[in-house]
Amino acid sequence: MCWQGDFNRTKPHHFHLSPLVKGGCEGQCVGRGILLSLYMNKNYHYNKQLKNYSRGLRTDSTKAEVLLWTYVLKAKKTGFQFNRQYAIENYIVDFICRKLKLIIEIDGSSHFYRDEEDFIKQKKLKELGFQILRFSEAEVIHRMDIVIEKIEFAILSISSNENYK
Repeated sequence: MCWQGDFNRTKPHHFHLSPLVKGGCEGQCVGRGILLSLYMNKNYHYNKQLKNYSRGLRTDSTKAEVLLWTYVLKAKKTGFQFNRQYAIENYIVDFICRKLKLIIEIDGSSHFYRDEEDFIKQKKLKELGFQILRFSEAEVIHRMDIVIEKIEFAILSISSNENYK
């Protein structure tokens, strides 16, 4: 894995997600992408009533959410499209790849006293068929390399699953 950058600076160098992206630091990163087809419910349990609230959350993102979005999930850098602050039923998830049914949640200080709420939310989302990755805000800010490895592993595991194809 090519990982360069210091997230305490304002503009880190780019990175490569090893199994999904080819190229090197000398040139421009070129994503291979993975062509997969999957028929799913087109709305992915989307709740239109929470659309404005989701937009507000996108503008008030935490530092960890901004870093993960900007340097990992944005613009199909993983080979898959992710959305930020997506409304599913009565919940809003931090990041979602609808094609993979993969949700990524970042737990910051607002989650310290919401264990029961988070448990209920996670249980409901799993019942809807989603897989969930959770990271602490500190993990994303200080150990982005490990966060990327876990996301890579989840993407490869889900996309190579016989039931997915």
